Amino acid sequence: EARAMADYLAATWAPEHRPTAAELLPAAGEQAPRFTRLAVLEVRDGGPFQDAGTVEFVAVGAGAEGRFRLHEVSRFRREDGIWRYVDGDVR
Repeated sequence: EARAMADYLAATWAPEHRPTAAELLPAAGEQAPRFTRLAVLEVRDGGPFQDAGTVEFVAVGAGAEGRFRLHEVSRFRREDGIWRYVDGDVR
């Protein structure tokens, strides 16, 4: 499951900001984070005729250090018909 998630993230990350698949995998002996809830708070732009957009979300889950909450405004760009994560601001 962790390998599949790392592969998916690497494939959908903008190339100029993309970490290696190995950087996305948990350290040896650690559990991969498991997301249990996602709330999309706002979507700006990113319509069918646009090439950029932002998504504000809150994700909740658990990982090696216990439960966590991630609140981020993420920027995406469409390349060759595929939405790619560019970067984000953690709130």
